Amino acid sequence: MKKIIVLLFIAAAIYSNEVIYVDPVNGAKMINPENNITVGFKSPVNFTESDINNSIIVSGSISGIHNGSVKILENGKKFIFKPEVLFTAGENISVKFTGVMSKMNNSSSKIKNYSFSISKQKLFIDPMKTLEKETGINFQQYQVPLSPPVLNVTVNNNPAPGKLFFAPFESIAYNTI
Repeated sequence: MKKIIVLLFIAAAIYSNEVIYVDPVNGAKMINPENNITVGFKSPVNFTESDINNSIIVSGSISGIHNGSVKILENGKKFIFKPEVLFTAGENISVKFTGVMSKMNNSSSKIKNYSFSISKQKLFIDPMKTLEKETGINFQQYQVPLSPPVLNVTVNNNPAPGKLFFAPFESIAYNTI
């Protein structure tokens, strides 16, 4: 009798864990094809990576079923599903949780399935152009050398005993000996 009660408490503890977040969120649009699927829990789960991998079905409207690998992170509070093949541009992805994952409950409802959309084209942002727009500085005028300059190291020994300190101020320098 005691064993049955202990097993019931263990099962209740395992299956009462809440899913705090999923990424991408349900109904998300414009997701990059390289994106992974992340699920975060309130407390650590007692599942193995293979348990979770066998309990998640990821399918694309164009590319079909996606196999992948699962990595458990943050002491069991998060897992990341990385698909073996990238998602196809413009497709809808549906994620369905079965087996051990279907028994996890969310604060609003049990986590069963959700979907998101992949962007139709890859968005490329040039960081230098963005920086130029934000600062108003034309960085094209500056020439960056292909190789670093040659450095000559010179050792200057302190001519007098004591330590020399310079304050890190540009306008006023306080020398202390």
